[in-house]
Amino acid sequence: MPQPRIPSSTSLRLPIFIVGTPRSGTTLLRLLLNSHPELAIPDETNIMAWLYKKPGKPRLLLPRASDAGNLTTAFGMNLAAEYDGLRRQKRPRSRRDKVAWFFESYAHQRGKQYWGDKTPGHARYARELKDLFPESTIVFMLRDPRAVVASFLRYKASTRRTESDFWICDTIEEAVESYRRYIRPAINFAEHLEFIRYEDLVTHPLNTLQQVCRKLGIEFAPEMLEAGRSSESEFFEGTSKRRGALPEWKGAALGTIDPKLADNWRHELSADQIAYTSGELSEFLSRFGYVHAAD
Repeated sequence: MPQPRIPSSTSLRLPIFIVGTPRSGTTLLRLLLNSHPELAIPDETNIMAWLYKKPGKPRLLLPRASDAGNLTTAFGMNLAAEYDGLRRQKRPRSRRDKVAWFFESYAHQRGKQYWGDKTPGHARYARELKDLFPESTIVFMLRDPRAVVASFLRYKASTRRTESDFWICDTIEEAVESYRRYIRPAINFAEHLEFIRYEDLVTHPLNTLQQVCRKLGIEFAPEMLEAGRSSESEFFEGTSKRRGALPEWKGAALGTIDPKLADNWRHELSADQIAYTSGELSEFLSRFGYVHAAD
C-alpha cells in the first residue's frame, strides 16, 4: 500500500511531474516549486494527451504544435510557432525529445535550469512518464477524500464554471464516484510514485518543501515560501483561465498558506454527507492514513 513519503536523496531526480486528483493541492505545490530560482513549471500542459490517445496507445502527432491547444495555452503561441518553424533536421524526433524541447525552452526563457510539469490527469500516464524520463520524480498529491469531495461540490454554482471544469460535481454521489475514479492511479501505479499530503504542505510548508528539494537533489530556496505574494500573470499562462479570467478555485492558491484550509470540509459538508462520504470511501481513508482524522 502506498504511504505518504518523501525519502531523502542526494542524486538529481528531475524533472518533476506533479499529479493527483483534482482539488488535491497540485496547484499550490506547483506555485511553490515554480518560485524556486532553478525550477520552471508551467500551467497545466496536458502534454501526454498530445502524445497518447490513452495510456499505452501512442497518438499520431499533429504536424504543427500550434494546432494543439494544450501546448499553445500552457507554453504560449510563440513557443509553439518556434517549434513549427524548426527545420526538419533540427526538430526533435523522439517523444522524449519533443517533450523536453518544450519544457527546456520554457525554462530557458525564464532563466531557469530545470523543469517540471503539473497536470493532475497525468497520473494515469505514470508508466509512460517513467519510460520517457526514468530519472524523473512523479509526485502524487494526497488529500483527505472528504476534503476533495467537498471541493468538487464547492463551485457547482460558480458563474465561471465551464465544460473544462469536468471535476465540478452537482451531487454528493457524483463527487464520491469521481473521487474513486481519480484516485485509482495512486493505487495502480504506486511503485512509480512519491506521495505528499496536502495537509503536511499547508501545516508544515517549510519542512515539506525541504524534503521535496532533498528528494529532487536541489537546494531549498526560501523564495518558495513567498509564492503567494506573486501576481497571477507570473504563474497562469492561460490553461487555467476561464474567458480570460482566473476562477476563484485557482486564485485561492495565490494567497497565504493557511493550515485551516485542511479542515474546511468539516464545515462545508453536512453530518449526513460526512457520514456518507466516510462510509463510501473508507477504503481510501484507511489506505492513505486518514481514518483517525474522521470524527
